[in-house]
Amino acid sequence: MSARTHYLAVATLLSLAATYFTLIPFEFQAVSWDEAVRSFARALPTTVRPISPSNFAANVLFFVPLGYGLAGALLVDRRGHWAAIRGAVATMAMCFVVSVLLEFSQVWFPSRHPSASDILAQQVGALLGMGLWLGAGQWITDTIRDRVARAGSVKLVEWLLYSYLLGFVIYHLFPFDFVVQPGAVFRKYAAGQIGLA
Repeated sequence: MSARTHYLAVATLLSLAATYFTLIPFEFQAVSWDEAVRSFARALPTTVRPISPSNFAANVLFFVPLGYGLAGALLVDRRGHWAAIRGAVATMAMCFVVSVLLEFSQVWFPSRHPSASDILAQQVGALLGMGLWLGAGQWITDTIRDRVARAGSVKLVEWLLYSYLLGFVIYHLFPFDFVVQPGAVFRKYAAGQIGLA
């Protein structure tokens, strides 16, 4: 498989993972297409509002690797400014489409709510991922190729296991509801939500 195919596979898997996490707990409710479109159109203008830091971080983090993977699929082994510009525009357009489709699909899941703020946060993540690719993606790809060529398949398996471990940790930290403010830590402690063994 080519590097382009690898990056496309990564982007596809990440899109599926984002879909999974977006639609949890999978409580489906039948809604007609027309009503879904009306509901989505009504929801978006009313959901441009500040969101919690953990929700913002989760949406950004979902789309950083997606933006990186799509940019990699479009730009790996391609040089030049015009290729970078075309790839960047296409990456952002595809990430926007994925984001809107994810939010739109929430209409059929009553415990989930479409949000323009989520779409905005996801686009920030896509932009960061794409920027990471433009800044270091080709170098990272070349480095991995070089190391795999020199080390052989044993090191590749080791690298894949470390990647799996990282994915496992990220999965178990979801929904990334981290406390980042000292006042919030104190309130959680006072409410008995933090126990010290």
